[in-house]
Amino acid sequence: MKHLNLARLFYQWGPATAALGVLFAAAATPSDTGWDLSMILALTMWALLVAIAEASPVALPWSDVRLRLSPVFEFGALLSFGPLPAAILTGVGRFIAALLRNNGPAEAFRASTRAMLMIGVAGAVYRDQGGVFGPALASGPVRFAPIVLGMAAFAFVDAALRVWRILAEQPGVSPGMLVSDVQKRVVLSLLVLPVGLGFAWLEALAGPVAAACALMPMLLARRFDDESAPTRVEADSGAASRLATVRVLMAVIDAFDPFTRGHSFRVSKYAVRVGRHLGVPAAQLEEIEYGALLHDIGRTAIHLDVLTSPRPLDAHERSVLQTHPTVGYEIVRTLPFMQEAAEIVYTHHEQPDGRGYPRGLKGAQIPVGARIIMVAAAFDAMTRERPYRRGLTPAAGYEELRRHSGTQFFGDVVEAFIALHESGELDQEIDERYEPFRIATSDASASEAAA
Repeated sequence: MKHLNLARLFYQWGPATAALGVLFAAAATPSDTGWDLSMILALTMWALLVAIAEASPVALPWSDVRLRLSPVFEFGALLSFGPLPAAILTGVGRFIAALLRNNGPAEAFRASTRAMLMIGVAGAVYRDQGGVFGPALASGPVRFAPIVLGMAAFAFVDAALRVWRILAEQPGVSPGMLVSDVQKRVVLSLLVLPVGLGFAWLEALAGPVAAACALMPMLLARRFDDESAPTRVEADSGAASRLATVRVLMAVIDAFDPFTRGHSFRVSKYAVRVGRHLGVPAAQLEEIEYGALLHDIGRTAIHLDVLTSPRPLDAHERSVLQTHPTVGYEIVRTLPFMQEAAEIVYTHHEQPDGRGYPRGLKGAQIPVGARIIMVAAAFDAMTRERPYRRGLTPAAGYEELRRHSGTQFFGDVVEAFIALHESGELDQEIDERYEPFRIATSDASASEAAA
């Protein structure tokens, strides 16, 4: 656990330290451009371009990937102004973009320094290979070798930072998923970076007007993105249908066992917030949410007398209860759009030490979504009233999570869960937003009143 925390801390602040070192090295190198008023104006305009491009990704017509064009302007700025000015404007642009996405100042600073590190390393490679900057770009033949090597350095550092983040925040990720993610990132970088050369060449010929011209492709891309909205509406309609199906199934769970009403909804909210805190990709977060909403659906096949027993269960009753992940998996996997969620349902009672059920999986064999849900579900269950015991206080619940960290629960998930609680983000608007899932019947109301 300490190793994971140290790795995450080093990822968060290591690039910032490296970026500062690169900036000092660039500042000590003779500059290719002067810091006059026109230079400051150009840098300001390019910084705004970086901020707009980073904060407004566009959809690719052949994929569900949303592409950020900020590397185009960052690499173009490097060729136009040199490593130090380009790193500064990139840092400012990325910082503004992070704030626009409602990230905190600390995360905005870290995002800006990671981008500055990419520009600094790419600039050092480009300069070392004989690359020229600013007006010199348009005064002679284009030197492709330094440009290609500079782009490769930019893409390499970007990919290395991505790998660093995944390994620091998602321990146990499969090598195949890691390689696929990095390949996609490198390919996208190498596709967009050459466009930066065109803007740098235009900057060398026309000055700051290049920045205004650079807005045109972004506006065209945004227009295409808007025109493709009907297609996305169809996709959104499919997503809405899937969510409606999940809500119906979750309502069945809640109606079946009134003592756990709202449990799955709260667990889903906890799980998504923890997953986002750990850097889980958005598409995977959706599957985690569905898995959390349905993780207890297998309990509907267990006799209610077992679920609501006022005494501790005997060995036979425990074995019956422990069939619910398997039953839930068999139910959920019949839905063609729920295969990943089904696997999460199947594994949400497995443990890092291999003592969980139903298959005794351990460590990296357990999906990230199941790791998160086992912590969220355990905390919610411990801190709520049950027929056979009183609920723990939240403080006692967090202490229990820590006490079983590394054996029953994954340590990084426990620490993320507690960190979100301490920041006030974990429980925000949980109970208030449960309204859509309540079953408004007189029997249900009577049960709630009796409880």
